[in-house]
Amino acid sequence: SVTDNEEIDFRVSPNPATDRLRVTVNAGEDVLVRIYSTNGNLVISKEFSAGENIELHLDFLPAGTYLVNVLSGGMNGTKKIQVL
Repeated sequence: SVTDNEEIDFRVSPNPATDRLRVTVNAGEDVLVRIYSTNGNLVISKEFSAGENIELHLDFLPAGTYLVNVLSGGMNGTKKIQVL
């Protein structure tokens, strides 16, 4: 069930970010990265294959706080980032 989801181990850099964000995930499966604004709007949703370098372009986003959600193989996690 959804409540059994394990936390996934991932890092985001740089934070605060300006025009791009790198996401480092230790995952053996495909990775879905979603970025939400603090009011819950989905602003980026992108899939990557396992082991792929994950880099997202943020230059179109207004400055502010965003939530980065990473989902892979039934595990997920969320981190907060600042976009300048």
